[in-house]
Amino acid sequence: MTYIYDILLNFHNKLYDFYEWNSSDQILHVKKIPLFNLNSNDYLKIKNNIVKFPKKFTDKLHNSAILYKKRKIINYMFLITDETDIIAIKLNKNGISIKKSTLLPEEADDIILISKNTEKDKIPFEIIKENIKPNFNTRLEQEKKEKIAKTLNTLFKQKDINKLSFLYLECFNKSENNLKKIFCDFKNEIETTTKNYNKIIDFFNLIKKG
Repeated sequence: MTYIYDILLNFHNKLYDFYEWNSSDQILHVKKIPLFNLNSNDYLKIKNNIVKFPKKFTDKLHNSAILYKKRKIINYMFLITDETDIIAIKLNKNGISIKKSTLLPEEADDIILISKNTEKDKIPFEIIKENIKPNFNTRLEQEKKEKIAKTLNTLFKQKDINKLSFLYLECFNKSENNLKKIFCDFKNEIETTTKNYNKIIDFFNLIKKG
């Protein structure tokens, strides 16, 4: 097994490029981590979907990744590359990929160069959930959408028709008192980032301050 030493990783449910890492993120300083060199087809399937690895493979990862902090051992963490791109994967105890991380550019380049001198690995896995829709939003945009969706869900659960009808009138310039239609129309505006999107953000922020 090939090992890589002394790198930084930043795991999330979604892949964020290094320039979207926040100072508040839990950055891991990794002392040692295994690397697997895959063909491009397998690499992209693992990168773009939620996959499950068999126990035979996860057993190989036992005690294989170590952090600098108190020499903490992470049993199900590893790097994959296809010699052009590279990411880190973190599995749960059932072998399912739950989080992923990009790398700092200079570290990624160094490891990819190393991988070119290693043999290709064949890792068994199965796709358990396809990520059909690519997400082209920046991290900041996505976080804004998630906050707005959370506020919308709260108002809907509270059946606060007064606030929702007011927002609807301001955004769509027409009256509406049907909670279900209000919810669906706002949800569509948030997901598709239409011309009303910024207006919705302003009004929802106003509600939070009020």
